[in-house]
Amino acid sequence: SNAATSRERLLDHMSNPGCVVCHQRSDPPGLALEHFDGLGQIRKYENGQLIDVSADLFGNKFVGAQGLGEFLYNDPRASSCLVRNVYAYGTAHMPAGSQRAYINEQIEQFARSGHKVPALFRQIASTPAFFAVALPEGLPQRATQLASGTAAP
Repeated sequence: SNAATSRERLLDHMSNPGCVVCHQRSDPPGLALEHFDGLGQIRKYENGQLIDVSADLFGNKFVGAQGLGEFLYNDPRASSCLVRNVYAYGTAHMPAGSQRAYINEQIEQFARSGHKVPALFRQIASTPAFFAVALPEGLPQRATQLASGTAAP
């Protein structure tokens, strides 16, 4: 493509049926952040053209990093996703059905905290699941064999 800007290049994806499914979700947040270059420095132009940081994610319009942040802050799906993923990353497993009430309480607590991410990290890091250790498959059997002297070298 001979597109001069990232927006023009990304528009090519939106017209390709094999690309549009993913790019309709990933491109709008990226376009809202185009004022930042690869090093995080603010820029207003790309290849001599004024950068357009407006975006539309499934009918939700926003402009720039602040607009993206406000959209995410006000969308309960974003909070729910963040809480579930912080939990999954922190505990090394996705929340199970039995943990649904706990996760829902954490989502509510995250909202009550004003969506403070450090508070969310503290919440998850203070759960028993954060400290639980899952043994690798086969390890209990191997430990028993070693203890009984029946383990193969």
